[in-house]
Amino acid sequence: MADSRYSKGQLKAGQIATQKGAIDTSRTYILGVFGPKNALKAMIQDRGGRPRVVSVGDRISLGPIKGIDQKGILVQQGGQTRRLPLAN
Repeated sequence: MADSRYSKGQLKAGQIATQKGAIDTSRTYILGVFGPKNALKAMIQDRGGRPRVVSVGDRISLGPIKGIDQKGILVQQGGQTRRLPLAN
């Protein structure tokens, strides 16, 4: 039975994030995006393999998060903004 506290996307992201060996832990992955459009959050698996929830303004191993949308997150790197898309 599904847990009604979480969206379908959150549950899928959580399953991917906790499945041993499912993702290369030397890279950063965007596992899912959720929340209201004006305050989206993303579940990522950062280098080292630890899953966490991030918001705009948070810092990850690649740099500060400048934006989150339904396609992934935007990270500031070396004066440029780079998109990290959702993991397939």
